[in-house]
Amino acid sequence: MWLKLAAIVAEFLIKLGLKKKADANKAKADSLEKTVESVGESLEVEKDIRDKQKEVDKTSSDVEKDDGGLNFDEFNEGK
Repeated sequence: MWLKLAAIVAEFLIKLGLKKKADANKAKADSLEKTVESVGESLEVEKDIRDKQKEVDKTSSDVEKDDGGLNFDEFNEGK
């Protein structure tokens, strides 16, 4: 009788442990999927920034001087 009761309790604990393990694995898989999606979105943003920078680099001849057309003479003289 005690042996049968112990076997039932052990079986219950094993099933409970397996269910907890399955839940943990599912949560980990969901987390990894969200991470991959986030990295993909970040790469898209980075690509957009690089494309915009390429456009700026193409039209960099619009800048007339090395300092962007700003005059720092008074600042450099300490005025």
